[in-house]
Amino acid sequence: MIGMFLVLSVSGCDKLEADEEGGQRYAWPLATASTEDTITHVFATSFADEVERLSDGAMKITVYPQSTLGVDRELLEKYHEGLIALSACLAGEIPRRLANGDYEQAKETAVYFRDLFGPDNYYIELQNHGIDDQKRILPLLEKLSIETGVPMVATNDSHYVEKADAKMQNILGCIATNRTVAEGSDMEFATEEFYLKSEEEMRALFGGYEGAIENSGKIAEQCD
Repeated sequence: MIGMFLVLSVSGCDKLEADEEGGQRYAWPLATASTEDTITHVFATSFADEVERLSDGAMKITVYPQSTLGVDRELLEKYHEGLIALSACLAGEIPRRLANGDYEQAKETAVYFRDLFGPDNYYIELQNHGIDDQKRILPLLEKLSIETGVPMVATNDSHYVEKADAKMQNILGCIATNRTVAEGSDMEFATEEFYLKSEEEMRALFGGYEGAIENSGKIAEQCD
């Protein structure tokens, strides 16, 4: 028998944060607006407002690939109201700086976004897909959270539903890039952990990080 359960869907999208020349820089995600690859994940509490933000970014900023939405700090400072932002995956500005040994600059960035979005609307994002760099920077992300007062939230990139689907995901990536499985694809994931994990699995990974599990529910409750 299949159990019944409720899924709360929070709309989002990925954006690239651009530099002054409109080029690609760091990735990070935003929530009802989600940004990945140079921003943070950002979630918007108003869908209509997020559409306006996306339109403005699409008109003013060019990034590669051109199908990718772009925003810069000027646009974020203009449209930050109603957004909840996460510090992003490894491609994000803060994780990149930590991976490169630049803790102080990562801290400065965290403080900037904390002050921009507000202490209740910005989170240090924790991920662990079994990738070495992710595991290496987890203690630094926790330290950053403690020193800046920015709460942590645990996330998991979910590109397929079951762990067993990883092989099929790889095949689809090969089809999309016109390559064989033997040749491999640029879209291939480093591990088989990019699936929809259960609460028990997430607690096993992040239960020792204060508030990281509970804050995912808090974010969902904040969104319309």
